[in-house]
Amino acid sequence: MDQMLVTSERCIFSFSSKTGYSIKKGWPEVSQHIRDYMRQNPDLHRPPIERSNFVYHMQGNLAWVYFDNREGELHGRHQRVLRKENGVWKIINMTAINESSYEQ
Repeated sequence: MDQMLVTSERCIFSFSSKTGYSIKKGWPEVSQHIRDYMRQNPDLHRPPIERSNFVYHMQGNLAWVYFDNREGELHGRHQRVLRKENGVWKIINMTAINESSYEQ
């Protein structure tokens, strides 16, 4: 693979569910959120993540994908937006919606 996928320092991660939402701006804040989540949820026997129904779009140096995400009983629609910078694809936006929380 001649191109690497990395996360832009200016990326944004947003998550929403019936009980609230979270927005993390910039890779330092996003990566700290991920580390904290992993420390708080160390269970190695979590259900596998299943992703399906991918829809891709590309336009020049910009690409985005929508897909269904399922983790056990939790499911929802996710999106990633990428920008090609100096020949390298970088994630600039990650969005997740826990649709299953609205069904409860």
